[in-house]
Amino acid sequence: MAKLSFQFEPFSIILFIITVPWFNLSLCCPPYQKEALLQFKFLLLGNVSSNSNTELSGLESWNSTSDCCHWERVRCHNSQKVTSLDLFHLTPSLAMKTLVKSDVLAPLFHLQTLIFLDISYNGHIQGEIPGVGLANLTNLVRLYMAGNSLIGSLPPQLFSLRRLEYLDVSYNFHGGNVPAQIGNLTNLKFFSLYSNKVSGAIPPSLMHLTSMNDPNSYANNSGLCGMQIKLPCEEIPSKPKQVKEKMVKKSKSSETWFSWKMVVIGYPFGFLSTILALYVTDYFYIA
Repeated sequence: MAKLSFQFEPFSIILFIITVPWFNLSLCCPPYQKEALLQFKFLLLGNVSSNSNTELSGLESWNSTSDCCHWERVRCHNSQKVTSLDLFHLTPSLAMKTLVKSDVLAPLFHLQTLIFLDISYNGHIQGEIPGVGLANLTNLVRLYMAGNSLIGSLPPQLFSLRRLEYLDVSYNFHGGNVPAQIGNLTNLKFFSLYSNKVSGAIPPSLMHLTSMNDPNSYANNSGLCGMQIKLPCEEIPSKPKQVKEKMVKKSKSSETWFSWKMVVIGYPFGFLSTILALYVTDYFYIA
């Protein structure tokens, strides 16, 4: 029996040699996810001066020869698919030629297995949130986008991410109103719109969501009103003070101009009327 097992040992060794590479290959992250991450890195560093000694802030390990699940700032699930990207504070150490447009985020939206995405405090990233691409990340539970230069209204596609529990878009330049559709995110445990340029009424329909009732979530947005911040919308002036002051100044200047115009027109008219009256009453008659 021992002899028989000895005869099969070479076969076992050969089988092991053949299967190990395939086993290792199956543990690597999918090629399309690696490609997407490398494209993001390429787009980001495309804005860096070529002659500068730039710290890549953890992106040094991102290369085509290694498994992306072993890269810094990347985490994978047991299935070897990317589930977490910690891209916090990437750009402050970069020598940027110009501000980076938010389109640089487009490759990340191919990672549909993402559960955690943090791109906060990369102040060079500017522009609107790419809503169409963001809608692909239906598994997102945590989304942190604070401390950038993002503008525009919050895209409606954001409110289709029903699994979101943490959403932070504070310290940006978002405008528009607080959309009522944000109430679709019924799993939210934390929400912050702090320090933006959002205005108008906070929808009363959000009152049933505890995460939407914290006044600090809406602080430093001077045009907001609503029950959540204990500021009735009726108390907000219909027109800003500066606009009213400009209207008053314009009204006064119009009145002054009108008065001088009447003087200029009225004086010669009055003089001619007096001469005509005197002439009619024979004041200029010479005997």
